[in-house]
Amino acid sequence: MSRLEIRAALEQFIAANTSLPTAFEGVSYTPDSTQPYQRVYLLMNQPQNPTMGQAFYRETGFFQITLCYPVGSGTGDINAEAERLRRLFIRGRTWISGGVTILSSMTPQIGNPIIDGDHMEVVVRVFIQADVFE
Repeated sequence: MSRLEIRAALEQFIAANTSLPTAFEGVSYTPDSTQPYQRVYLLMNQPQNPTMGQAFYRETGFFQITLCYPVGSGTGDINAEAERLRRLFIRGRTWISGGVTILSSMTPQIGNPIIDGDHMEVVVRVFIQADVFE
């Protein structure tokens, strides 16, 4: 269940802290080619077992926010939003969901702008870890 709790906490946090329309993973969304929006994904690594025993493991991975701005709008607004997200998901921030504490374990990574169709995209990766006790 920990992955569900991690996803819920991060998706609720991004929804409460952005004005951009958001395409959530697995939810139908049709973007407007003239407006900015963002897509979010949760990408998890193999669980870690830093101690012996069956009652504890660590989930690691990253929450990826792909900012999508119309081509021709320049890089100023998209880069400003990427920097705002970096500050919002600052290293050390925690979220709690269903008894699982999720930690932003590193400073978020901001990718370079790329063009994909009618949008320019910048990826922001929020590295997370969650210690799970069952």
